[in-house]
Amino acid sequence: MFEVTQDFIHGASFALHFKNIDFVTWRRNTDTGEYWIKLHTQSGKEIRLHSSLEELNDLLDRHSRANGNTIPIEYMRNKYELDE
Repeated sequence: MFEVTQDFIHGASFALHFKNIDFVTWRRNTDTGEYWIKLHTQSGKEIRLHSSLEELNDLLDRHSRANGNTIPIEYMRNKYELDE
């Protein structure tokens, strides 16, 4: 479980500014349809989160905007995914 406020993402044991995230990877759980997100930080640590598609897209958009990007990022599933 996590919460996003302004440019920070908070969890039970962490608080992280989006600018401290190098990149984000994710994988869909084919059984539940939910996503596991991995935040790769500048320090080399990884934070793993469980989310819905909507939460994933919100997180991607906020991360993009916090890093100065003006084009919104949105992940949309398609038939070419490997985890089908």
